[in-house]
Amino acid sequence: MCGRYILSDEVVLANYYTELKMKYGDDVLKTLKFGEIFPHTLNVVLDQKNSPTLMKWEYNVFNRQVINTRIESIRDKSFYRNASRCLIPATGFFEWDKEKNRYLIHNNNTLFFLAGIYQQNNDEYNYSIITRPANRTLYIHERAPIVLNEDESKEYLKKMDIDTLIRNNPDMQIDSPLIQFDLF
Repeated sequence: MCGRYILSDEVVLANYYTELKMKYGDDVLKTLKFGEIFPHTLNVVLDQKNSPTLMKWEYNVFNRQVINTRIESIRDKSFYRNASRCLIPATGFFEWDKEKNRYLIHNNNTLFFLAGIYQQNNDEYNYSIITRPANRTLYIHERAPIVLNEDESKEYLKKMDIDTLIRNNPDMQIDSPLIQFDLF
């Protein structure tokens, strides 16, 4: 499960700022949160056209705000059939174990993407991070976000197969007790 993630301002400025400024105007940086990203905030997300868009981290499911969505639910539940795919740029994410210890998982602070879905409600866009059963980090939490590198992210937006996403498992090195994980 992913309850918070990290996106550095350097990544946004280097990769997305020019397009965001054209879409939203000069004050776009004032609306963005950098560093540790919390649920229910407005953030930079890449829409299904791979274009940076401001979206709120909360997906509406029967008037309930969901920040994470199980990949199995997307495959099996009809109300997700119209969801659009998106990518959440990140430089790290956090997981908590049962004792409430917080672990930072990252790839040497370089950019990667979390698979997501989004919906549009009038002029507002809302997104959710897709999770899968964890395996290498199972001792931390039973669920983990689907992490994609740049090539996988392009395939995901082109309709990568759900079963491929479930099998997706980036090679992570777990260095205990430093609480640092390498994704790729």
